[in-house]
Amino acid sequence: MRENATSLAVNAYLRSSGDDARIQALEALALSLQARSLWKPTIRSYRAALAIREDARLAPTTTVSSTNTAFASSSIRSIPMRPSPVSA
Repeated sequence: MRENATSLAVNAYLRSSGDDARIQALEALALSLQARSLWKPTIRSYRAALAIREDARLAPTTTVSSTNTAFASSSIRSIPMRPSPVSA
């Protein structure tokens, strides 16, 4: 079921037409990856959303896990991210 959520979020991103829709899709993708304990892709999804627009709503959710290793929002910007194969 979690894999389906990830697939739906990727499809939503690919079909999105505006910045707001892209940010929402990337946030959904990050949440679905977080549920699967895929931390690096989760962080990359949040970084991609923040690259579109700095959004204070996303900043508090960048703590990946309170029970596992937590990544502060400042560390998100320090992880290198490969360029997206999809260009707008």
